[in-house]
Amino acid sequence: MNGNKEILLTDSQSLLLDRESMNESPLSEECYMGMAAEAIFERYHREFSDHSILVLSGSGNNGGDGIALSILFANRGFPVQLFYKSGNHSGAYRKFLSLSELQNFPISDLNSFLSFPGENKPLLILDCLLGTGLSGPPRAEILEIIFHLNRLKSNFPSITILSVDTPSGYSPDSDSPHVRSDILAEVGSRKLNNAFFLLNKITHSFHPIGFPVERFDKKHNTKTYIIERIASKQYKKILKKKIDSHKYSSGSSLFIGGSTGMSGAILLSCRAFHSLGGGISKIFTPSPESSIQLTKEERSFMVESFHASLPPDKFFTKANAIVIGPGLRQEEIPQNFQEILDKKIPVIIDAGAIHATRDWKLHEKTILTPHAGELSSLAGKKFDSIEEEIDFIRSFSIDKFTYLLAKGPMNILGTPRGEVYLIPSPEPKLSTMGSGDILTGILAAFISKTDDMTEAVLLSISLHTNLKKLKKEFPIASDILEFMEGEYSA
Repeated sequence: MNGNKEILLTDSQSLLLDRESMNESPLSEECYMGMAAEAIFERYHREFSDHSILVLSGSGNNGGDGIALSILFANRGFPVQLFYKSGNHSGAYRKFLSLSELQNFPISDLNSFLSFPGENKPLLILDCLLGTGLSGPPRAEILEIIFHLNRLKSNFPSITILSVDTPSGYSPDSDSPHVRSDILAEVGSRKLNNAFFLLNKITHSFHPIGFPVERFDKKHNTKTYIIERIASKQYKKILKKKIDSHKYSSGSSLFIGGSTGMSGAILLSCRAFHSLGGGISKIFTPSPESSIQLTKEERSFMVESFHASLPPDKFFTKANAIVIGPGLRQEEIPQNFQEILDKKIPVIIDAGAIHATRDWKLHEKTILTPHAGELSSLAGKKFDSIEEEIDFIRSFSIDKFTYLLAKGPMNILGTPRGEVYLIPSPEPKLSTMGSGDILTGILAAFISKTDDMTEAVLLSISLHTNLKKLKKEFPIASDILEFMEGEYSA
């Protein structure tokens, strides 16, 4: 698989990693705290060399990181102010606090930050208020600090906020107030919740500091990863046709969908497949009217209507991939589709066909592609948290021995082996009716060219996301497709 992947941990897993690392390592807690501060300082001090530094430290170890950072910045000649929360501090926190009191910069109680007026001068504020140990919304006193910090940021464009390890108060599962960070510097491990915050496209850095994350992943079987999208030159190389290519070697797909009044969905999927060099296809539709319309749209298309069940067809033995669902009403799903599944041809199950999978026996070459509403319907409930959604995707993929791609700004892919991959694609320009049908056709094209389903998904999302380059601000599906045909036609 071409994309670089990193292990993601939940907050509870991250805390367990911290504890296990501290217990097994000969290094002290204050050593790790100092390493975290040093790593962040080295990454950012040159970038903000003309800034004053203001540090907001909570009472936990995240706050200790902030105090260590205040010392480092002060020792390099930066003007520093530290606001810290009194409380039951760890031994490492107390040591850095004692050391900070020997420095020549002002130190105040955290509540006094509420009187800080702000100024039109370059100021870097380090948010070290809350770490990953927070459960539930922040307490009222911390909420006041967060509100004041966000007001200052709104009033003074010269303020930059850098959050250490996590934006204080942030949860992808609620609308509770949180620090509106410009930069996120994660420490020790990549956090699951932070992956969703990063959809805001803020500056991000990760500082490992020696925690054995890969060993932890194997020991606790976490199997959750974030994966980078693939560069265009890589998927263009895969799409490029060889000199001796013919229509079958270029990829062959069979499409099932396009009920009466919904032929456009299956048309978009089929055209997207051919736009990326697909060699040959055939469409089965339950609607004679759609059959006529589709043939008028493109005379080269092979289109056949069916009633109740799919007819025998030699194309089933030649297809590299089968797509079922775009524009297909549930009551018109072919009654004999389990027989098609039993042939073990790669199958993309989309839209109207997704719910039928409850009764089908799937296999390791099948993939479901629901959007958020379809996923909730498949689960029979709304998810209360991202972790709950990921748990469902993982268990469904294992139980049904299939792949499941939950589409959205953060695409979540479950595999039959229990891995879950998060693939970001935050492109609101592509959030329009029919865009998902185009993605389905793209996926059919890549599945017909690779035996690795995970790689096919990553290639498809990477290419689909890159369609944001089209100039129209509010494109419709045909605009997206026409752009793709011009940009990537093989």
